[in-house]
Amino acid sequence: MANQRSLFLINRNFQLRFSLYVVSWLIPLSIIYPVIIYKLFDIFVRYIVVDVTGPAITTFETTKAQMLWLLIFLQALFLFVTFLISIYMSHRIAGPLYKLGKFLQEIKNGNFSQELKFRKGDHFLDLALDFNEMMDSVRAKLSEQSSKAKQASNQIEQIIHTVDPSSRQHLENAIANLKEIRSPAP
Repeated sequence: MANQRSLFLINRNFQLRFSLYVVSWLIPLSIIYPVIIYKLFDIFVRYIVVDVTGPAITTFETTKAQMLWLLIFLQALFLFVTFLISIYMSHRIAGPLYKLGKFLQEIKNGNFSQELKFRKGDHFLDLALDFNEMMDSVRAKLSEQSSKAKQASNQIEQIIHTVDPSSRQHLENAIANLKEIRSPAP
């Protein structure tokens, strides 16, 4: 696939901040959830077990401790998976913005011929369409200006021989300037 990106941390700073922001909302829940389950288990044991000094309470206490560690492990796993999903989601945001930045750099360098294309599933697909429409308009205006500059330089070249020699140098400079205008057009 031509548009496949192999690097998931395209804009490392943004993507890590985004993912940590998402995960930071889950950390308090990840602490509260096991504590609530632990306390509920403790309340459940008090209502069920009549003899708080017998072997049943020891089994429940062991099970309660095991359950707490299992919940902590599951919550840590959940946070890790959420972090990875956030990286993936931010990749679908950072990738198009990175690509847009590269295309703007190309335009700054005078390359007007390319089109901006994002991958299917990326965010901002409508931005790429709007960008390409805008570039089509810019190309058309540049082409029109180039065509007018070419016509003007041709007209000046036709009349240059009928003008006195002192004005001829000014007209030749004007032609050179018009040719410079024509050259960067796409």
